[in-house]
Amino acid sequence: MSNRIQSYWDGILEDMRTTQQFGITLSLDMADAVERKVKSGAYASVSEVVRALLERDAAVERWLREEVVADHQET
Repeated sequence: MSNRIQSYWDGILEDMRTTQQFGITLSLDMADAVERKVKSGAYASVSEVVRALLERDAAVERWLREEVVADHQET
């Protein structure tokens, strides 16, 4: 395959990517907690643990904004 065609396909594949490999450093306690969640079967992967934490954080923010702040403004 020519370099031009390979570059074309590399560009398409890069545009289609929906994941990115990401390296982080966790304390031993945090790493153990994440590993326990995966080993327990509650999550299929470390990525799912992180996704769940982000979803929980978003839910708390929504609750604060939509209910706590709204209730406070009514008083």
